[in-house]
Amino acid sequence: MLLRMLRNQRSVLLKGVVALLVMAVFICFNLEATLMFLIQTKHALFHEKYQDGIPGLASPLEESDRLWEFAHTMQYKCENPKRIGGDNGVGDGSYEICLESKHWPLTTDPNYKCLVYSFGVGDDLSFDDALAKMGCEVHSFDPSMNWEDGKVFPSGVTFHKIGISQWDIEKDENGWKMRSLKTLLKELGHSGRIIDILKVDTDAPMGGG
Repeated sequence: MLLRMLRNQRSVLLKGVVALLVMAVFICFNLEATLMFLIQTKHALFHEKYQDGIPGLASPLEESDRLWEFAHTMQYKCENPKRIGGDNGVGDGSYEICLESKHWPLTTDPNYKCLVYSFGVGDDLSFDDALAKMGCEVHSFDPSMNWEDGKVFPSGVTFHKIGISQWDIEKDENGWKMRSLKTLLKELGHSGRIIDILKVDTDAPMGGG
């Protein structure tokens, strides 16, 4: 009799545990579904109301997508483009610039001192050299090169063993010194000056060589 009662109690207990487990799974499933619905609704409302993004509200991923789209959408059609660097303007190391007078003051003012920042040069300074020979003050940045920091090449190009980043870092995982554009302008004494040409050709979106 006692053994039967114990068996019955154990059976009831097991059924209760199973019922609790089923209830817990049901609650978790519905909670997850509810959270996913809320997240999707939030994203849908955000994109509907703030299609262009809002400073301080858009996520880094969304801002990255906007930057990518902006960089790959032609904003202005240059009537006087010129490709310089590389092998006489051809191949690796060559880039296109716009020589219209409203974008290139040197065409109307030979004394104008244009400023160029070139990030990611590898061992090819042909683009930078060409701009220096045109009368520009050129600063080339690449932490992956073995050149001495501050080296001035015969063309007048000044080399900096520094990479571009959103943060100021003395040594990153590669042992490279990284600086934000704002900090570089300040450290090089260019605050308030216009960067006439900003070239970024690095392995990472914001990185070194």
